Order: sequence, then C-alpha cells, then structure tokens
Amino acid sequence: MKNYYQIIWKYFKVNSKRTILTIIGIILSVALMTTIGLFLLSLQANMVETEKQINGGYHIMFKRGDEQLLKKLKGHPQVDKVEMVENAERVVIENRYLQVQKMTNLEKELLPYHLEKGRLPKNKDEIAIETWVLPQLADNPKLNEKITLTFEDEGKREYILTGLLRNQGKDEAIAVTETKEVNVNNASILVEINKKADLAKIVKELAKLTDEDNYTINERLLKLLGGSTSDRFNQTVYRLVAFVIAMIVIATIAVIYNAFHISVVQRIQHFGLLQAIGMTKKQLRGIVLREATYLSIISIPLGLCFGTIAYTTIIYLFNSMNETVFTNLEIIYSPNVFMISALISMCSIYLSALLPAWTAMKISPLTAISQRQSFTKERIKRKSSPWFKKLFGMNSLLALKNMKRNRKRFYITVSSMIISVSLFITFTSLLKMSGMFIEDLGEAEKVDFVIVNDSVNHLLTDDLKERLASIKGVETIYTEYPIVQSNAMFEEKLVNQAANDFEITQFKMDGLNLKMLHSNIYVVNDEELETLLQSAKMKGSNDIQKMHEENGIILIKNNYLFDYDQNKMMIIAMINGKVGTEFFTDPTFLYEEDYKPIKENFIKMKISAIAEDHPYSSNGNGISYIMLRSTAEKLLDNGEELIAYSFRIKLQDKKYEKEVMAKIEEIIGNNAILNIINQIDEVRERRAMFVKVNTLVYGFISVITLIGIINIANTVTTNLLLRKKEFAMLQAVGMTGKDIRKMIATEGILYGIFGAFFGSITGVGCSIILFTILSGIRGFELTIYYDVIAIATIMSILIGLVSALIPLRKMKNQNIIENIREID
Repeated sequence: MKNYYQIIWKYFKVNSKRTILTIIGIILSVALMTTIGLFLLSLQANMVETEKQINGGYHIMFKRGDEQLLKKLKGHPQVDKVEMVENAERVVIENRYLQVQKMTNLEKELLPYHLEKGRLPKNKDEIAIETWVLPQLADNPKLNEKITLTFEDEGKREYILTGLLRNQGKDEAIAVTETKEVNVNNASILVEINKKADLAKIVKELAKLTDEDNYTINERLLKLLGGSTSDRFNQTVYRLVAFVIAMIVIATIAVIYNAFHISVVQRIQHFGLLQAIGMTKKQLRGIVLREATYLSIISIPLGLCFGTIAYTTIIYLFNSMNETVFTNLEIIYSPNVFMISALISMCSIYLSALLPAWTAMKISPLTAISQRQSFTKERIKRKSSPWFKKLFGMNSLLALKNMKRNRKRFYITVSSMIISVSLFITFTSLLKMSGMFIEDLGEAEKVDFVIVNDSVNHLLTDDLKERLASIKGVETIYTEYPIVQSNAMFEEKLVNQAANDFEITQFKMDGLNLKMLHSNIYVVNDEELETLLQSAKMKGSNDIQKMHEENGIILIKNNYLFDYDQNKMMIIAMINGKVGTEFFTDPTFLYEEDYKPIKENFIKMKISAIAEDHPYSSNGNGISYIMLRSTAEKLLDNGEELIAYSFRIKLQDKKYEKEVMAKIEEIIGNNAILNIINQIDEVRERRAMFVKVNTLVYGFISVITLIGIINIANTVTTNLLLRKKEFAMLQAVGMTGKDIRKMIATEGILYGIFGAFFGSITGVGCSIILFTILSGIRGFELTIYYDVIAIATIMSILIGLVSALIPLRKMKNQNIIENIREID
C-alpha cells in the first residue's frame, strides 16, 4: 500500500452495498431539499402573478393626485413606475352602468385588466370592454367595429372596439381607453417600487407624502413579496419561514447523519486495529475527512442534478394540466438554493463522519478491537422482566435486551424515528392550521353566475327559478336570503371562556344563568339544505322534517370576531354546545341600546347539527347558524315577506358560460333592478390561493413522509445488517431462523413504538410552537390532532417492522461460522 488513504477505496469496494446505501441517502436528502427550495420560489412567483391579476400590480395608489405629489413620486430613487388613471366616467347601457376609465401607458398598466380577445386601445378613440357587456350593446358589435356610448355628463361618444377584457365579476362593468393627457388633479396615481428595495419602508415613506385617507396600499401583494407594512405580520412570517426551514434542514441532516453515523460507529473496531499497528489520531481523522469528501463529491452534485430534474418535471406536469390553478408556473433556477442545499449537506456529512470518529479516538485500541464499549453490562438476575417474557415471549425479551446492551445504537435508531414522526405531526398540523387563514369557498360561493335583486320587491320568484333551472348547462341554483339579525340566549356553562373577552349581556330567567349573544341567521330553502352542506364536515342530522318539528338549526362552529385590543381577527367556537343542546332566540330583536329581554318573546331552539365549514361567506360578528326557510317563516314572521336577495347559479361545465349567459339575459330581459354578475374567473382565482397553499403544505407533508420512510428504513436496515456476527452467534447456540425472525420483527416494532411515543411528544411540542407563531396574525384555539398522532404511530410501527424484515433475506443463506469469524 503506497498511501494509507487507499484504505478508503478498499473499504468502499469491500462494503459496496453499504456505501451505495449511504450515497443514496445523501442524494435523496440533497435532491429533496433542492426540489423544495426551487418549487417554493416558483410558487411564490405564481402567487404574486395571481394576486396582480386579481388586485393589480401597484404597491401603493394615491386616490387624488396633484402636480407636486406626482413630481415627488417620479423623482424618488426607489420608484420604478408611476402611472395615472382618471376617475371613471359612467355610461348607461340598457339601464345598467359601465365605468369607462382613461389611463396612461395602458400596455404596462398596474391595474388588473386582462385582455381576452383583440388588443388594448392605443389612443383616446379606441376602447376595450368586458366580455359580458358585449351582448348588451346596440347591434351586438364585433371587434374593430364602431360603438356609441352615452355618458351621463358628456353625452354620446364614438369608439372603435379593439378588445374584450376578462370579466371582473362586479356589479358595474369596466371599459378602458388610453390617453396621452391625464388631468392629474382628477386622477389616481399608481406606484410600483423597485423590487430590490425595502418595500415596507418605502411604502411607509411614500404614504407620508399625502393625507391618511388619500392612499391605498396593496397589502396582499406586499405580503407575498415579503414587504408587508404590518410589523406583526412580518415578524410572524419570518418566524414561520425560519421554523419551516429549520424543520426541513433537521430532516435533511437526520437522513445524512443516520446513514453515515451507524456505519462509522460499527467501524470503531477497524479504527482500533489501525491504531494498534501505529496509525496516529491525526491520520485516522484524515481518513474520515477524506472519506466524507469523496462521498460529498459523488453525492451532492448528483443530488442537485436529481433535485433539478424532479423540480422541472413537477413544473412541467402542473403546467400541462387543464383547469389547474398552477398553470404557467415559472421555472426558476436559483444559485442560492443550490449553494444552500450543497452547504447544508456538506456540513451534515462532515459532522456525521467526525463525531463518531472523535468518539473512537478517545477509546483505547484494545477496547475498540473487542468492541466492549458498545455494550452496557447488565446485572445478573435469575428473573429478568418476567411480565414481559410471559406477555411477549422469550424472543421479545431478547430483542429488548439487545436494545439495552447497545444503547448508543438504540438511541441513534430511535432518534431517526422520533425526528420523522415529529416532522410528520408538525407539518400535518400546519396544514390544518392554515385553514384558519385561507378558507376555501363554501358551496354557495362556488357558483358561476349571481342574479342580485336590488329592490325590496319579490322579483326572484319560484317560477323564475324553474325557468332558469331548465336552461341547458345549469346544474344547481341556490336561493340566498338576507341575513336575519337576532339574539341567542345560551346557558352560561355553554359559552366558551374565550368569548367572555367580548361584550356579552348576562341575565337570569327561571333560575337559569343566561348569556345573550348577537347571532346571524342564514335562511336556506328546505330542498337546498343537503346540497349546501355536502362539504361542510357536519356532525348531527339534517333531517328536514325533524328540524322543522323541533325548531332545529345547524350551528356554524367557528365564529369570527375582531379583537380591537390586539388588533387582529379571532376565530373561536363561542358555543360549547353539542347536538341536541337547546337555547332561546328573540325574533323581536332590534338594534336598540336599551334592549331588554322579555321572556314572552323567547322561542326555544335546538342544535340539530354542527358544521365545521360555512356554505356562505362568514359574517364577522357574533355566532352564525343556518335555519330552514319553513322554520324561519314560522318563527320569525314579523309581518314582512321573506324576499330572496339573489339566485346563485352553478354550471355543469364552464363551456356553457356564453350559452347560459345569453339565456339568462333573454329570460330577465331589460329589468334594471336585477343585476347579473359573471364571477367564473373571480371564483377560479379566489379558489386558487386556497388550493396553492394546501398543495404546498401537502407537498411538504409528502416530502417529510418520504424523508421519514427513507430515514427509518435506512437506519434500521443498516443497523441489522451490521449485526451479522451477533445473529450468527445466536444461531450457533441453538436459536432457529424462525426465532431470529421473531426477535428482529419485535425489535422493529419496539423501535416504532418508542419512536412514535417520543416523536408524538416532540411533534405536539413543535405544533404548539407553530400555534404560538401563527396566533401572532390571527387568534384561534389550540387543537391537538389526535388522528394525526394515531396515523404517525401506525406508520412508524409498520415502517419499523418492514425495515427490520428486509435484511433477513440477505442473512438467510449466509455461513454461520464465517459470520462469527468476520471482523466487521
């Protein structure tokens, strides 16, 4: 041997399978970290672009401009773009309104106007309008044809129709035209700040240039760009990002460390032999460092390469899907992600190699060769764990003793399982908690058209509903009634303690201590109830007949209340009632400061079911519950007719959009009181954010689960493969192959149980930290997700068992004598 470093290559060659296993573990961890980092950047860019399409790309907008303000904005070094839009002029079209906005540099406009057909206007004589307005114009004009619009103040004006805009989903339609000259005193000023600047700082600077009521900040966009003007939000986001990154880094280090560490620990005998023949500690340390370097050179570039391939494949798959909210995801190859992934992986490899090597250097060569340091000597007992032996058998007892004898090996194996279980629980809890911040739309909100009744007349009749339902392509029509304001009286013990921080009236009636809460009653048609609640995660019964007889209602569990002291929204369950709980309501409630409850006015109600999710947009004041129309007409009759506020129409498929819209227009005619709102694009974009966040967190959970499976399988499998000599000795003294399998299976199960127990404790602790971080933005109740803990426990035990059984196939046909002789 010319150089003692050649030992490294000989070790790699002799233990090729162990080396390959270690390299695969490192490659996967690097690849997973790289994929996550790059995907996060693409997802952020996509969410920013989506937000720009919904609310515009400006960072701050000044409602009323002037020459001095415009000059200061254009002269600011951190301002990239300044655009102006004149206050909209109104046009009457078939008794409806169209807002025409003049603006400069329309091609680069910072407001959310998106072209569907044609082109944007290039001068003041051209115009682009929303698609759904086209049929209402005279003679139903086509692109590049002249149209005449009648303005409220300026009379008629002719334009050339150059383009059709995407529908905004608002009561009044939008049209845009470009002009070279804008009266700054009658215009709003839109500002876009340099992306490299401190957005929050510059926005606050610009806001000081005018009055408080003269600017609007695009806060949602700033939040996505990491420049929110809310210090509380920024701190919470920084803590959350730091927490998530720390979890991912820990998971990555765990995979590399456990893949490397057990291998080095088992080679302490080799290190003892090398020291016995004269190798110095410095040379020994050099071997370990050189080995780590070789593995880094091989594994890290491959990991980065596979991570990039996986990331590019994911982006391609998302972009190729039809009707997905992830279309047009941008591929971003960030050098920072590659460098950080490589640096963390390299540090993990060197740490994993050096720590056990330093331990080996402290042990005398003789002790290292005999491997006595690996075992903990037990006291000799005639009866050791008799209850365990009777309950589980001798094989299980041997498995337990094996774990006790080599505690370091046990700690390393179990620690990998603890990390994997705790990460799974933490990120699954994050997914569930994220629902408190970005809600999915309720069933009544997932509609394509809304017909709004702006009068107090009964215009949305059952006959009209039947005619609309008969249109080809219409799937469902929901009837929306105005929210009924009332008071609800619950027994004091049923009101959540957290709700006492808000103003609640208390009084006594018939010996009961009652608390009066403001309530919002959502009235729904009897026949629509089941469909509206199909995704509401409901407990209880929605039997219509029974609800009608018992004055039953469906309670919405979570309530939204604003805490002015902490300046944040609180999401709490104000009522601790269960299905069957009774309470009182007062239908005579009026907004009066001197309101006094009168027993004769009270009506007894019963909670028939409790729904987790709301079918309508939640009202941010008091408790909410759903009542049948038949019940409402019976109980809340105050001499006024229950008038429908809107029809919410859901299509069978988006391809019927134009056909259904035309039919609705034909049926309703020129009724100016009934407004038709096309919100197909709006609903799609509103749901996009919810789907993106859930996909992101589910992606994290999948990655963490994969890391955990690799980590546990790698650690347990390597641990058992390196104990061939020990198993051979047990066979030599008479233990059968069946007994060996039972013992190893028991070890795998015990590893899973210990890992699940301590991992659950750690995971719950991390979830509490996560709750503390997120509650800085929005208040909600801490929940321990026992179903997640149960899933993690079962997975841990199964993976431990499977990982323990994998090496048995390899050891089955090996020679017992050679395994006993082998110096491993």
